[in-house]
Amino acid sequence: MNEELNFTPAATIKAKQCSVLLNHLKTQGSISTIEGREKHGISHVAGRMHDLRNQGFLIETRRVLESDSAGRFHTVALYSLKGGAA
Repeated sequence: MNEELNFTPAATIKAKQCSVLLNHLKTQGSISTIEGREKHGISHVAGRMHDLRNQGFLIETRRVLESDSAGRFHTVALYSLKGGAA
């Protein structure tokens, strides 16, 4: 059983997800939980926003009503960088 394991450490995945979300915030101004999940495949958007806040980024959160890709409505977080997009 000398199979080579091909995996990416969780820390690397989290860092990449943070980078994707931060880039989205900087270029688009805001991102919702649903958009983060459906557009970027990030299942725990709130966790990554927590990580970004711990890195010193000022991220505001508002609650909004938004529909998912199936047309169901949810109250979700809408995140934006304090000071807006670049």
